[in-house]
Amino acid sequence: LDIILPSAPEPLGAPVSFPMASFFSDNDACDGNLDYFVQYFDVSDNDETMVLNCIPPNTTFYILVDGVADQPETLHGIFGLSIEAYDAKVAANNICDAEDFGAIPEFGEVATTEIQVNRCANASGEPSVPIFTTERTVWYKFITPSSGNILVEAFTDTLKEPLDIELAVFSSLTDDCTGTLIHERSAYDAGSFDQTLVGSCLEPNKPYWLMVDGQFNNVKGSFTLKISDGGPIPTFFQEQAFL
Repeated sequence: LDIILPSAPEPLGAPVSFPMASFFSDNDACDGNLDYFVQYFDVSDNDETMVLNCIPPNTTFYILVDGVADQPETLHGIFGLSIEAYDAKVAANNICDAEDFGAIPEFGEVATTEIQVNRCANASGEPSVPIFTTERTVWYKFITPSSGNILVEAFTDTLKEPLDIELAVFSSLTDDCTGTLIHERSAYDAGSFDQTLVGSCLEPNKPYWLMVDGQFNNVKGSFTLKISDGGPIPTFFQEQAFL
């Protein structure tokens, strides 16, 4: 959910900035014990947006809006309030719950149909990756095409919560999620939040698992995925003439 609180423009009043906090009740009513969930306040912007992620479904929430007491001109003011559902899917936290893309079509592709989020990921004991430290990992499963070559493209969602994407591909000694995982490929480009991973010379028609994570400055966020058949890799041999 996005809780959007725009400060009133002229002529309704001078724009001021309002801190927000969210709470839920232990009995889903206002007379229950309120438990703090998350807060938001951006001193650089009069309009505030608080994102609520990983919330239990069908839960009653209470939104607190306050003024800023240390500056008298920001203590009182006029504001609007809207609540918008963020249409995104919570990606699989554990490898055995990985979203299964199935077999990558020959010369084709598979892709997520919804925006994915890794904000709720908290699994421990994840396999290590040589080029980055795992923090908020989520998982996907696929079967390689007969070429054994795949292209993974991951695109961050810049409108909501940009994720500085990190990717890694693993195989399993037993071809299932409980086997010993073997790191095959990984990719991270510090110059772009989007990420591309080329997986060449993988074993054809074999299950693999894709890990998606975020770099520490933007470790939580939203993204979409596409996995394509890389096709055969041309092999060139030097021509030789025998007399």
